[in-house]
Amino acid sequence: MNMFQRINITASLAVVGALGVGLYAGISKLEADKSLFQAAAEYKHALLLSLFIILFKMKTMFDDHQHFGEEHQKKGGFRHIGFLLAMFSWLFWVFGAYAVLTPFRASELMIISIAISTAWIAVHIIEILLDKRRKEELITSLLREKWVLINIGYILILGTYLGWLVPIILKGNIWAIVTLLVLLFFDYISSESWPGEGI
Repeated sequence: MNMFQRINITASLAVVGALGVGLYAGISKLEADKSLFQAAAEYKHALLLSLFIILFKMKTMFDDHQHFGEEHQKKGGFRHIGFLLAMFSWLFWVFGAYAVLTPFRASELMIISIAISTAWIAVHIIEILLDKRRKEELITSLLREKWVLINIGYILILGTYLGWLVPIILKGNIWAIVTLLVLLFFDYISSESWPGEGI
């Protein structure tokens, strides 16, 4: 495991930790007479977003671990550009996870993070296309392009939740979050995101 992979795992754990701290801070402020059922109903949007954040970060942690472990990336500057974008993306995920009990704010921060991740994917696609020795990675390039489209989908769904399509779809529609989870499920089954050797 190299330094980039270690930082990736640490950043993913930081997102989960920030989510836990954000949820704990909100739960500790609950009124004493409020039942857990009432709290779950009140925070259903935050709980669904929390599920999305955890599952999404698990998936991307595996993807990024594999990406940073590729031998050819130890040469050239593209890896460092990608890593810098990754760091900013992970930072916004930490902020978004911590703010999960204010779902609109969390959604805005996740949109920023996913947009930065999409720029990182674009840098990797350009890297593959410019390196003539890596023509055999055409399939990898096509997979990265699919991720760009899926990331755009995530952004549009989060934007719908934020009210981008008002009055067609009202701001705060819980079905937008459900659709987000459905897209994540499709992302899981259509990508090779499962952990391999070396994690």
